[in-house]
Amino acid sequence: MMIKGFSIGEAVEFLLMNIPDINKRQTNLIQKQLREGVPLHEILPVLHVPSLICLQIFFAEQHGNVEETLVHAGTQWSKTEQAKEKLIRLLQYPIFLLALLIVLLAVLNTFVLPQFRDLHASMGYEPKGMILLLLFFLQWAPPAVLITAPVLTGLLLLLYTRYKLLSPQKRADMIIKIPYMKTLFQLYFTRLFARESAQLLSSGFSVNELLHIFEEQTVYPMLREASKK
Repeated sequence: MMIKGFSIGEAVEFLLMNIPDINKRQTNLIQKQLREGVPLHEILPVLHVPSLICLQIFFAEQHGNVEETLVHAGTQWSKTEQAKEKLIRLLQYPIFLLALLIVLLAVLNTFVLPQFRDLHASMGYEPKGMILLLLFFLQWAPPAVLITAPVLTGLLLLLYTRYKLLSPQKRADMIIKIPYMKTLFQLYFTRLFARESAQLLSSGFSVNELLHIFEEQTVYPMLREASKK
């Protein structure tokens, strides 16, 4: 719509009438922000737009290429959502099989194993080798899963809560301590910094102005901290 001559405010107002999941409170907040002249990158989080897209819009507002950036970001967001849906569909089957395996092990442990123990006792037979190992696994696998799953879930929630309370610099330090994450983390932010820097430099900004813009943005705190060094 902006490519066809509509202003940002008019385009957002029109889109608000065609977004099915938006509620009245969100609509009123966005309309208020538009009247107050709030930048687009600060309005989009109300619509739960990913922070990376908001960051792209922030930089686009600086170098004056908002229309093309919105089109590109929308296309990338659509592809990302499609990839997420495919990943969820792929994970559903293994998760179902895992849950089915746990149920079957629980059933065997409850109804079948006691009968085997009684049979072995009546025959005076002592299981050995692989049979003993299999019986041990069937007996202890279900309770082990029932204990381990809540503990791991609680640990992950604790780590996530702690992560949210950390400063941007400490968040980065925490991420790079995870095996194989340091290289991926550095590549991701290097690519992000290089792409947005190239756009700003090609629009006539100096290096000092570029770093100042990076320091001003609040969408990606880690990027802001890195630009201060």
